[in-house]
Amino acid sequence: MLRKILIGGLLGGLVFFVWLGVSWSMPFLHLGQLKGLEADPQTDAWLADLEVDHSKLYYYPAMLPGESEPEYSARLIDSRVIGLLNVIPPGEYRIGVMVFIRGLAGALIAGLLLAWLLSPAIHRSYWQRVSLCSAFGLASFCAEPFLTGNFMFLPRGHVFFQFVDSLVGWSLAGLVIAAFVKADAGSTVAPATASIKPGENHAS
Repeated sequence: MLRKILIGGLLGGLVFFVWLGVSWSMPFLHLGQLKGLEADPQTDAWLADLEVDHSKLYYYPAMLPGESEPEYSARLIDSRVIGLLNVIPPGEYRIGVMVFIRGLAGALIAGLLLAWLLSPAIHRSYWQRVSLCSAFGLASFCAEPFLTGNFMFLPRGHVFFQFVDSLVGWSLAGLVIAAFVKADAGSTVAPATASIKPGENHAS
C-alpha cells in the first residue's frame, strides 16, 4: 500500500500542478481578473522612499494615530482607494526555476497527503474515491482561499476562480490517485461476525 500511496500521490500532485499552470494561462480565468496599472514616476519615488519591512504585507490607507476602529471603518467607506501592497526588495523579483520547484514541491506534498488520507477508503468504488478527492479540494478552498478572500475583501471573481482551481484541480488529481490507491484485486472486506453458541440467548 505504501508504494501505491507514493506513486498515486506524486502523480496526483503533478496533475494538480499542471492544472494550475493551465488555469493561470487562460485569459478567461485568472488572467481576466488581473489588471496592470501603468508605472508612474511620482508613485515609484514615493514607494522607494518608504521605510518598509519587506517581510510584511501592507494595507492602504493605514489607521491614524488615536483613531478608533469605528472612525477608521467610516473613513474606509468614504475612501476612493483601498488596497493591499506587497513590497518586494529591489532585484528579488525573478520568475526563475526555484519558483516552480517550490510550487511543484507543495503540490507533490499535498498529493501525498491526499493519497494517504484516501488509503482507508480503498474498498470503496473508484468514483467514490474520486469524489473524496473532490471533497478534499472543496475543504482546502473553504479552509484558506475563501476565508482569506472574505476578510481581505478580495474580488469575488478572483476568489471564485480559486474555488475552480481547488475543486477541478483536486478532482483531476483524484482520477489519478484513486486509480492507484485501491484494494488489491480479489481482496474483500471481511464482514463483522459474532460467535453464537447453541442455546445462548442474545436477545436484549
